[in-house]
Amino acid sequence: MWEREIRSVKSALHTIMGPQILTEEVLRTLLVEVESILNAKPLGYVSSDVADPDPLRQKWMSESDNLTPGTVVMIIDHQLPRGLWPVGKVITTYPGADGRVRSAKIEVKDKLYHRPVARLIRLPAIPDDNPTQTKQAS
Repeated sequence: MWEREIRSVKSALHTIMGPQILTEEVLRTLLVEVESILNAKPLGYVSSDVADPDPLRQKWMSESDNLTPGTVVMIIDHQLPRGLWPVGKVITTYPGADGRVRSAKIEVKDKLYHRPVARLIRLPAIPDDNPTQTKQAS
């Protein structure tokens, strides 16, 4: 993918500059223009049908359940690699004026974190398969 983008930059520069030798200031200006051209292109297929959904906004097109205490979540931390993001349990939720949960207090080991819901990834619940409890309940 990166090589394709590099090729796009080179192609645009070659088309604009041709065989000319440019000053550093003009070259910087051209690079900014090429950046603008490349950033303006769509990231995926764009349908001509107005009724088709926007491919980048589907995440928020449907309501999702609010976080509840006891939910296991992963905390997004851009300062760490994804494999090291902490996992914890929701202790308290804080709803906004609209009733939707906007932030939560998370317990990770012995520490408490207060994070916005946008920085939390809900993890699926793992069923409790403890055979000793099953036998005692029978």
